Amino acid sequence: MPFRIKNLDHQIEQIARADTYGPGVKKIRAFKGISTLAARIFIAETTNFRRFPSQRVLMAFLGLIPSENSSSDRQKGRKITKIGKRRCRTQLIESVQHYAWKPCVGPQMSHDLSTVDAKSALKCMEHLHKRDRVLILKGKVRQVAITAIA
Repeated sequence: MPFRIKNLDHQIEQIARADTYGPGVKKIRAFKGISTLAARIFIAETTNFRRFPSQRVLMAFLGLIPSENSSSDRQKGRKITKIGKRRCRTQLIESVQHYAWKPCVGPQMSHDLSTVDAKSALKCMEHLHKRDRVLILKGKVRQVAITAIA
């Protein structure tokens, strides 16, 4: 069984290096906690990130926006809708758990740091780490903070 898994991982790596997926996978992998498999899942499920005019639309597509229970002038937010791409949502929440710790530049990222994508990814990771700290200090439950920064 482990040999088969290694073989499949190797095939995924080869597909990810192809001209079709290579640039997208490289950009997404610049973020901490995102593996080649996770990047391929995001690309396969979303097909084109440009079709989402804003982050909120993308989060709605993944099912990460809060549901609402409204009646007349009373509005109450509830848990996330979970309507959308389950694999992407699960992988994103797993990847976001790395932002509890301060982001650092790893060997692969330091090699790519000259690119604009890597610099913007580092800036984004620092922002997510700060947001995680703020939510935890406000007394939010760890799972709520993770879902919020996802």
